[in-house]
Amino acid sequence: MNISGCIIIENKNHIYMSQNNQISGIYVIVDPEHTLGRDIIYVVKQVLDAGANIIQLRDKISTCEEISRSAHEIQKIIESYNKVFILNDYVNIAKNINTDGVHIGQKDMSIIKARKILNSEQLIGSSNATLNEVKDSVNHGSDYIAVGSMFETSTKNDTRPAGIETLRKVREYTERSIVAIGGINLENCDELIEAGADSLCIASAITKSDNIMDTCIKFVNKFDQIKK
Repeated sequence: MNISGCIIIENKNHIYMSQNNQISGIYVIVDPEHTLGRDIIYVVKQVLDAGANIIQLRDKISTCEEISRSAHEIQKIIESYNKVFILNDYVNIAKNINTDGVHIGQKDMSIIKARKILNSEQLIGSSNATLNEVKDSVNHGSDYIAVGSMFETSTKNDTRPAGIETLRKVREYTERSIVAIGGINLENCDELIEAGADSLCIASAITKSDNIMDTCIKFVNKFDQIKK
């Protein structure tokens, strides 16, 4: 199978189910198109030093080989911080490097196919804009549920609105970890945590800020204060 130009080797013997579905805290997407030209490794270190719990590499412009090299380097850094590394889309690279998991969109490889490829410890997160999509994701074995877009965002141009009411309905429906995503900033994040989000997924508000570490620290502190 081929996805995003990369060859996929499927394990047809078993559909693995991960036992670890705990995703919480500040979750930062690092995308080379949204760092104001700053090196992604620099950005990763800045947000980890600031206290982010999860890093996702999302790269839609580089070759498979370049993404694999970046992911391998980030994986080594993540291990030294004892945090979580999620790779967007590239399931075979995630398998080869043994990232903590992958994140899959509605138009990407199915959760069921990804589970056949990944090992039993690797997480799968999925993007969802409606409660029906969430129900499908849960039934297919997604470990954490990303719900969005919460607010208008310029980071991605193909997002669909979900809104806080959808987030509340998802919280009522599932006990799996919920990640709120899309247009989140320091002014609007409070209501998402209060509505039941276990994690806030942030890209541009952190990675395009003048001071990445300082901005990420503010998000971490706010999350911790509200969760107390």
